Amino acid sequence: MKRRGFTLIELLVVIAIIAILIALLVPAVQKVREAAARTQCINNMKQLGLAMHGYHGAYKQLPVSDVNPNGPNWGPGFLVVLLPYLDQQPDFAMFNNNLMFGASSGDANDIPSEPTFAVFTCPSDPQTAHNTTIFGWTNYHSNHGSWISVVKQWDGVFGPGQAVSSFPTAIPVTFAQISDGTSNTAAMAEVCRGPNDPGPAADPRTDCFEGGNPPTTSIVAAQAYIAGLNWKTATVGAASWVNWRYRGYPWREGSIWRSGYNHVQTPNQPCWSVMGDDWWQLITPASSFHPGGANVLFADGSVHFITNSVTPANWVAMGTRAGNDEVDMDGI
Repeated sequence: MKRRGFTLIELLVVIAIIAILIALLVPAVQKVREAAARTQCINNMKQLGLAMHGYHGAYKQLPVSDVNPNGPNWGPGFLVVLLPYLDQQPDFAMFNNNLMFGASSGDANDIPSEPTFAVFTCPSDPQTAHNTTIFGWTNYHSNHGSWISVVKQWDGVFGPGQAVSSFPTAIPVTFAQISDGTSNTAAMAEVCRGPNDPGPAADPRTDCFEGGNPPTTSIVAAQAYIAGLNWKTATVGAASWVNWRYRGYPWREGSIWRSGYNHVQTPNQPCWSVMGDDWWQLITPASSFHPGGANVLFADGSVHFITNSVTPANWVAMGTRAGNDEVDMDGI
C-alpha cells in the first residue's frame, strides 16, 4: 500500500502552528529570565544592605561616599569601604587611600579596581563596556538626597567627605540620625550603566543631558522646569563634555556622577547636567532595565521595587533622612 505524504497545505499549517507556539513561548521565556535577573538584583542589593549594616556596626556610622577629605582623589567610594563586608577583604587591603580612586589610571590602586564584582551589577543591564574598560562598573549607587542646589546640604544617607563647589562636607550619618525612619529612607538604588561609547542612540535611562539652569527656590520649582526639557533634542553629556556616557564607572569613585544618585526626578527619568555643568549639582535619577521601575535598598536593609509612577513628593520623601515628611510605602 502506497503511503500518503504531507500535502503542501498540511505542511504550511504545521509550520504556522510551530510559528504560533514559538511566538507564545519566546515572551514567556523572556519573562522567566527577567524574573530571575530581577531576583538576583534584589539579592545583590540585600547583600549590600548587610554590608552597610556591618560597616555601621563596626564604626557606629555610615561612610561618606568620598571618604578622603585631603584632596580631589575622588575616593575611596562607599563601595570600596564596604568590600570587607562583602567577603572581599583581600581586594580592599590592596587599596591605598592616598592614591587615586577616579577614572584615571596609573598607580597601585589600579589592580584592586579592575574587577566588576557580580554583587555590584544587575543581570538585567545589557551594557558590555565592563568587558573593555580598565576598571569595574556598578549598577548600585548611593543616595545623595533631594537636591543639593535647593537644600544646600546633603540630606540623604551619603554624600562627599569634602566640601565641594560652594556646598558643605557631608556628615557621616548614623542610623539614629535617620529620623524619618530607616524603613522609609532610601540608601541605595539601581542606576543603569552608561554605554561608554558615543555610537548607541541616546537613552534617558543611561545618559545625562545638558539641562541649563533650573530654579533653586524649591524642589517643586526645579521639577516643573525639568518637566519642560526634552532629552531627545538635548546634548548627550554636557556642553563641557559631550558624549559623557560613564554612569557607574568606575565603582571605586565616590562622586555623585559616577556612583551616586538623587531624588529630584522619579525612577527612569533623564539625568541632567545643570548649573554650568557643575557635576556635584547633577540631577541623576535611579534607573533600571526592569520594566516599570527600579529596585531601591532602604536603610533598614529591605529592598523595594519603586515604580515609575511613584509621585514626585513621595519619591523626594524617600530620599531625605530627616525631612519630617510622610512616606507612603503602600502607594509605591
